[in-house]
Amino acid sequence: MSEANHNNQLLKKLSKDIVEEVAKCLAVQSEVATILQDLVKARRAVVQYDLRDVVAAIDSEIISLPNDGDEISLGMAKSFVMRYLSLPFLQLRPHIAAPSLQRALKGKPLADQLNALKRVMQDELRLISQERDQLSNSNSFDPLAPMNAQNAQMTGQQDNPFVEELREMEEKIKETKFSPEAREKVEKEFKKLTGMNPQSADAEKIRDYLGHLLDYPWGIYTDLNSDIASAKKILDEDHYGLKKAKEEILDSLVSQARVGEAKAPIICFVGPPGTGKTSLAKSVARATGRKSVRLSVGGMTDETNIRGHRRTYVGSMPGQITSSMAKAKSSNPLFIIDEIDKLGRAQGGSYGAIDSALLEVLDPEQNDSFGDRYFDVPVDLSRTMFVVTANNLSEIPPALRDRVEVVEFSGYLTEDKMEIAKRYLLPDVIEETGIKPEEISISDDALLDVIEGYTREAGARQLKRKLKTLCQKALREVLAGEASSVHFTKDNLTEYLGKPLGSSSTVSRENQVGIGHGLAWTAVGGKVLPVEVGENYNTSQSRGISATGNIGKVMKESVQVAFNLAMKKADKLKPGLKKEDIGPLSVHFPGGAVPKDGPSAGIVLTTAIASKITGLPVRGGVAMTGEVTSMGEVRAIGGLAYKLQAAANDGAKTVIIPKGNEKDLEEEVPSHLKDRFNEIVLAETIDDVLDVALVQENKPANDVVRQNFPGNRDGVAP
Repeated sequence: MSEANHNNQLLKKLSKDIVEEVAKCLAVQSEVATILQDLVKARRAVVQYDLRDVVAAIDSEIISLPNDGDEISLGMAKSFVMRYLSLPFLQLRPHIAAPSLQRALKGKPLADQLNALKRVMQDELRLISQERDQLSNSNSFDPLAPMNAQNAQMTGQQDNPFVEELREMEEKIKETKFSPEAREKVEKEFKKLTGMNPQSADAEKIRDYLGHLLDYPWGIYTDLNSDIASAKKILDEDHYGLKKAKEEILDSLVSQARVGEAKAPIICFVGPPGTGKTSLAKSVARATGRKSVRLSVGGMTDETNIRGHRRTYVGSMPGQITSSMAKAKSSNPLFIIDEIDKLGRAQGGSYGAIDSALLEVLDPEQNDSFGDRYFDVPVDLSRTMFVVTANNLSEIPPALRDRVEVVEFSGYLTEDKMEIAKRYLLPDVIEETGIKPEEISISDDALLDVIEGYTREAGARQLKRKLKTLCQKALREVLAGEASSVHFTKDNLTEYLGKPLGSSSTVSRENQVGIGHGLAWTAVGGKVLPVEVGENYNTSQSRGISATGNIGKVMKESVQVAFNLAMKKADKLKPGLKKEDIGPLSVHFPGGAVPKDGPSAGIVLTTAIASKITGLPVRGGVAMTGEVTSMGEVRAIGGLAYKLQAAANDGAKTVIIPKGNEKDLEEEVPSHLKDRFNEIVLAETIDDVLDVALVQENKPANDVVRQNFPGNRDGVAP
């Protein structure tokens, strides 16, 4: 036999051996497939691959092998192996097959290459036989086992980071209490991931997606405190004052304590800056046993911040609602949404879609199936207690305002600030600055002057800054060796803080024509509102009134009502007055930088206009607040305690308020504040107001209700 013939026979034999090894692999693989299909079927999963087509293709190749004497091509032998390596089951380990084949074939003679191929197939047969035995003795289906075994065989390593990551992820998937929709989605995406090249971009996206879903606290709930007495104690410990706000909060928690937490309350804290809205919300979390998480939506315009991005976008992420819930690690936390009245508006002044996105979060009828676009599965937020905060109720989008329980924070009175400073602020700033408690002391008079002379706010932020300044200056003196301790008094306060913001007596003590002092309730607390009425020389009209200043629509209407009412009362106030001689008037509201609106300036406008028309001066030291109707009826107003606080701070001795606020005067205004006035007049009609406010000679005493008090601190008579 010639050498060529001998080589040809050898190559043909090797090729047949390879085919036999392939056939053996397919036979064992068929057994493995049967076991896998049984296990998969039991677990309601799906593995789609069929060996029959591959076996048929291999059989056809064996039948078509060339006869003796024909050349055997390496490509034909290689095709047998490649058909085997392309089985869908082996796609679980694509990074193993190709390198093994390349090492077997690279740079070797034909016979050596065929022998190498034969060894590769024998190794594959041994591996699959091990898998078959493992599956036969196992009660669970582990789709990562083939990948792990192949990888260990190739690299000689028993651990692979990607495989270990997938194993950890699989365990976490089993342990997590997903909703049915979420579990179906997670298992589907995980199955995709196990069949992918870990270096591919799609695998990275799925890994991130599964990571975010697994980070969300599915089915994790903290035990809540249903003891209302304990909750009240915690709120009182953390915050001084705010009695009305605390009562409304406890009222909203009562039903939850009795019927459980099927639907958590959604509360809106509205009030001036620095009044403790956010910190009180955190105290509510502590009182109820909930974890707390905070999100500020001020200036937010893009709804994707709430709903998230679709996964088709590059760099897509979940929305901040689901991300914040993941940080809280609880499905029933207290979620604080700050600055909801400062949502960014789109071009044209509308809120765009941001308010619709928040509506889905805050609406109790919708938030049990909140849809985050990135998650692509519904999320239950119904057991989350939402507390939203705002400075101005009117700036909250109407649809959102309708869904929340509003709790108003009016601000702190001076006496409240004194207690807050002693109990909370001073200890805090002493700790922050590092000064020792024995190295600093502040008298009550000095603390009162700091509150009234160096701050103008409803809250306590500026007060804390001033106290911190005092601590820092005291520490400088102690460290410089100038003193062992510093005591601040009313007399030395200006040495450290400079001059006060302004005089404490802006309410004039003198009788003046056409000038009145109203009381307003602004975002920074109570404020004295001067009103000036004079002639209008900038008009061609013979009569009428105009208004200047930063005022709103309601106040402009109040000016017209007050003018008509004052003209009606002019004859009674000054008999014989010739109305035809009254020229055009102008009402000015000083302080143009501060917006002013509301109906409570009605009685002071009527008083100032009547004074100008009749020439009767407004009594000095008098401040007033109240809405007036076109028929002269005086109606109740809001924020009485804070308006009286402003009047007392600005030197008023007599205050006129609506009789409809008599209950508020008794229940909300502390006695020490009322004692700072000579009298508080309760007016039912505009006649009652004018009788007290205007200086009228030979005017008999009227029967208006007056409450007399000792007078304010400096004892100056009106």
